[in-house]
Amino acid sequence: QDEMVHEVVQDVAISSAISDETADRLFELLGYYKCGDEATDKLIMSSLLSPQLNVNARDANGNSLLLLCTQFQFHDLASMLINQRQANPNIQNKHGATALHFACCEVNYDLKLVEALLQSGASVDAADGQHGCMALHYAASVPDAEPMLKMLIRFGARALAQDFDGYVPYDYAVEAALQPNADLLEEASNSDTERTNQMAFELRQSEEPKPEQSDSPFDSLLAELGDEGDAGDEDWDDGSLDDDAEPSTALYGGGGGSKKKIENKTSLWRKSA
Repeated sequence: QDEMVHEVVQDVAISSAISDETADRLFELLGYYKCGDEATDKLIMSSLLSPQLNVNARDANGNSLLLLCTQFQFHDLASMLINQRQANPNIQNKHGATALHFACCEVNYDLKLVEALLQSGASVDAADGQHGCMALHYAASVPDAEPMLKMLIRFGARALAQDFDGYVPYDYAVEAALQPNADLLEEASNSDTERTNQMAFELRQSEEPKPEQSDSPFDSLLAELGDEGDAGDEDWDDGSLDDDAEPSTALYGGGGGSKKKIENKTSLWRKSA
């Protein structure tokens, strides 16, 4: 029986390592997407659909593939990850930003992507770690964003939610000189919807927090084995990406175009003074 368990653990470890290796390659390949090489684009898209891919893997900055695709405005890939791979929309990078944060920024704004994220369960309560901003704070600074503001509020965003400095989304709209946004947010602040959203938020906050679930099937198996015996005492290597590891500079796919400049857009900057 011990030999059988050991074989199962080995098989899962190998599968997990392959899954993470596929993700590592994709993190590197993304910089070549839409650079003019059709073969590279097809490779990236097929890799995203590969059953061997750990779709919620993270890079050294804590970004998931969905986060990066949203940051780099690869909205077609982001939609694929949401609709076909059920990627976790609530992964936060090392600065606390989620895909919804970036989708609601002026530079990345895309109403269809925002709706897809919300429909897939993206949290309107998630606050970035630098300024305590939620998606509605960023959306308030986007011109002609009334449809996005209404959508966020419909999905539970609070018009009176404060960032770390006590600013609410209305303040962001005023700072950006966007009077239509400010008027909408002021009206929302005094509405029954705001009171309902606040009560729902308080209810969510009062619920017992659940421990973060690992995306690795290897970790799940070890947890089960640990309940039955001493398997949890072993020092297993699940092959997952080390948070402190330096990103690899190796290139995959041999794309024809020049590599896009990829900046570590891991933080969002509050526009209020």
